[in-house]
Amino acid sequence: MASLLWRARAGIRTERMPCFAGHGMADPAYRPPRLPYVSVVGPLNVELEPERDPPRAAHLWVQTPGHVAGAPRTAAETVPAPGPLTLVLDGEVQVTATVDAGALAGQPLTSDGVAVAVAAAAEDALRDAIHAGAARSGGVPVTDPERVAELAALTVRWDATGRRFVISSGRRGTRPVADPDGRPSGVAVPAPAGTVATALGLAGVTGTPGRLVRHRRPLPTAVAVDVRVDLWAGSQLELADALDTWIRVTPTRGQLLERPALLAADVAQGATALRLQLQGDPGTRWTLLQLEPTGGGATGLTDRRTGRAPVLDGATATEDGIRLDGAASAQCTFFDPPPVPLPWLPEHPAIDGYAVTAGLRFDAGAAVGDTAPVLTLEHAAVPVLSVQVEHVAGTNGGEPQARIRAEARRDDGTHLAAAVATVAATRLVAGVELHVVADAATGVVTMFLDGAPVGAPNGDPAPGTPAAGPGLALRLGAAAGVTPAVTVGHVHVQGRPLGPPDPRSRAGVAPAAAWAPGDPVSLGRTEDGVTASGEVFAATVVAVDGDELILDRPVVGSFPRAASLVFARPLFFSQRQLRRQDDLMNRLYRICAEYRVSTFLDERFPSVSAPLVETPRIDITDFSRAVRPAPGHPGTRAVLVTGSAAPLPTTATTTADIALSEAPHG
Repeated sequence: MASLLWRARAGIRTERMPCFAGHGMADPAYRPPRLPYVSVVGPLNVELEPERDPPRAAHLWVQTPGHVAGAPRTAAETVPAPGPLTLVLDGEVQVTATVDAGALAGQPLTSDGVAVAVAAAAEDALRDAIHAGAARSGGVPVTDPERVAELAALTVRWDATGRRFVISSGRRGTRPVADPDGRPSGVAVPAPAGTVATALGLAGVTGTPGRLVRHRRPLPTAVAVDVRVDLWAGSQLELADALDTWIRVTPTRGQLLERPALLAADVAQGATALRLQLQGDPGTRWTLLQLEPTGGGATGLTDRRTGRAPVLDGATATEDGIRLDGAASAQCTFFDPPPVPLPWLPEHPAIDGYAVTAGLRFDAGAAVGDTAPVLTLEHAAVPVLSVQVEHVAGTNGGEPQARIRAEARRDDGTHLAAAVATVAATRLVAGVELHVVADAATGVVTMFLDGAPVGAPNGDPAPGTPAAGPGLALRLGAAAGVTPAVTVGHVHVQGRPLGPPDPRSRAGVAPAAAWAPGDPVSLGRTEDGVTASGEVFAATVVAVDGDELILDRPVVGSFPRAASLVFARPLFFSQRQLRRQDDLMNRLYRICAEYRVSTFLDERFPSVSAPLVETPRIDITDFSRAVRPAPGHPGTRAVLVTGSAAPLPTTATTTADIALSEAPHG
């Protein structure tokens, strides 16, 4: 259902009009919230497919963290005064940190919230000391960034049930088949323990080492699901346009991508990690420039097609994009001429017109008369398409307004009919997605905010091809100054007058946090941004590190960021029925397409075979009270001997649960 919904939102880019998508209803009286609209209805039917071969089993090696658990605390123990706490992590790294609980010193540890606050203070102190270089191995400071990050992932927690403090190593999680360096996972408190360790019950306590265990993810259940996709329109022309686009990306038989995601960086041959975008729009076959957040700890925007970053002239690169303040600007060139002119490589990238989408967020505090040249598309230093925002006074003393003007220029120097819209200034402060279409056929510029049309044409229509050619440039901001400051979150330039994307499609892609160790992951090429084609590389996720997926095998082949898609697995679908169901009385035109999708039901969370226990329960059975037959010959009896003679042995029944989900060799 989510895959179909994402495909409808990201794939249906109709000409010159917006098309939204959402979940529909099976009620025949259902009416979409707007037109044109795509509704996904289902599941209509679910059937098991026992004859299908399940996917291969995923085997993982899980590193359980080593830890040390302190002695139980009573009401007599109090929070210690500030002092050092020394630990030995993973058998080789020693770190000393000063633990200061502040005003909690002297209070009983068992009081409400006191022990939790002390554990948090100790954890922060240890992590700060590790980042400050206090972690030493053999007397040498640990400087490797990955090792420092692993050491700083240790935890100090209060066990409310056992009324004790527990410190766990940061070396844990899912790892490849062989531990790369053989380093153990553990926590130890060396002697002498010190006042802080003694007060926390950690003195003289032996830690429990971590273990590397083998785990197998449960296999999913193969099922077939029937779903329906309805295309709604207010005219025959709108319905034909939406149906053409839908059939282009969804034929009568093909593959549906489960959990689609976008790459944040190119993937080279032999790579073992995939970096994913947090959110974003897929590119299309008409994409000329697509600036998206760099990610991976870097700031600013980069072009998904070429990897270029805009040249900043006073602008500031932030995690959210590019911030323009005052005379700051940024510029990025694109559409380079091909080295060899070929018939299928156009010299003019936008014969029919342009479509530009930008995410904008203005700072508050705008005054009447403030102007902001947000973006300008240039060719040979001449503006081709520009967007400017001017703050004006509200009507009858109402809230401040912002007037947005978008205009485009033809090859002969004349202008298309500009688009002008006036919106509340607070709307721009909250952040909007602005979409501008320069249509060569109609000679009119239209504007959309968050997918909805706004404003009206200003001027007479002037049909004709907009100016363009090799060496296009996108300029954010201007030397004239941007007031108030604005942050540009993303920019998408396309050489076709396409309608706005559904704003919810940006959040429809799966970030790295949507994956878990053991999940399948696939890499495939794409030509339209929503369907995969060619050879697909499949692997298994063994770990999730921030915005990266760590794979269990090297990648075969290379996958460029702009022409590739990441997804969990391909699902096969076939069209079962296509029919018209118009409501001419209400001027609703509707196409119903029913599909059968072969998919899998996955276990959302791995099952645990047994709970963890640290202390076995031993029950002693006294033979003197047990009734049992004599082991000797008939007629003999057992006699309990007392006194100085050795007592008879007793039996010991031991009960212990094993803390391994699957460990056939353990």
